[in-house]
Amino acid sequence: LQNYTQIFEEAVVVSGSANAGDYAGSKSVLADEMFKGMKAIKRDVEFALFKSQAAVAGDNTTARRMAGLPAWITTNTIAGVGGVDPTGDGTDTRTDGTAATFVESDLKTTLQNMWNEGAKPDTVYLRPDLLDKASAFTGNAPRREMKNAAKVSAMIDVYVTNFGEVTFVPHREIRSTDVIVTDSSRVYIAEFRTFRQEPLAKTGDAEKRQIVGELTLAPGNEKALGMIADRQAA
Repeated sequence: LQNYTQIFEEAVVVSGSANAGDYAGSKSVLADEMFKGMKAIKRDVEFALFKSQAAVAGDNTTARRMAGLPAWITTNTIAGVGGVDPTGDGTDTRTDGTAATFVESDLKTTLQNMWNEGAKPDTVYLRPDLLDKASAFTGNAPRREMKNAAKVSAMIDVYVTNFGEVTFVPHREIRSTDVIVTDSSRVYIAEFRTFRQEPLAKTGDAEKRQIVGELTLAPGNEKALGMIADRQAA
């Protein structure tokens, strides 16, 4: 298996006047903008990791792109009617099917299938509306917790099954109809070029910097991944 590396970059331009100012709560406008630029790159990386996209080799006019997680998962999958899994080598994407309601049995079946393949599932990534749906999962026993009169709880953090505990992680960048389950010890981010800042050519009265790095997704053992596709909250 192989995946292509993808370059992530963000440019920052700050005028000399802005950088020379004395601002409350800030020592350097340039440093603040660099910090925001790095946060923007982090969102871009997460978007690429969870995007249903095939790997792109790239050329003089097209940038290289990594294949996202949905392009690798073929073994432990549940999909809507008409949904078709990808080949599983990063060269294509899955075909979406008809959306169905996300139910507790979807998660239980996926966790069991992953465990049967030798994985230890520990993390579930999903959009907030599907997490709201998961918060209503009953399991096999009533919930008991210490009550705080000042707080109302309507969420679930950890789901305990015969195959171990999994943590729910709400994620902005995952597709709205996807639920991805991982054994985090079997998914890797392969860094080709460490993120760093580089000065850009100065033009006029402004400081210019670029944050740039290069990495890819190394999915490890595909059987340690699970996907519940084509799901909606209702």
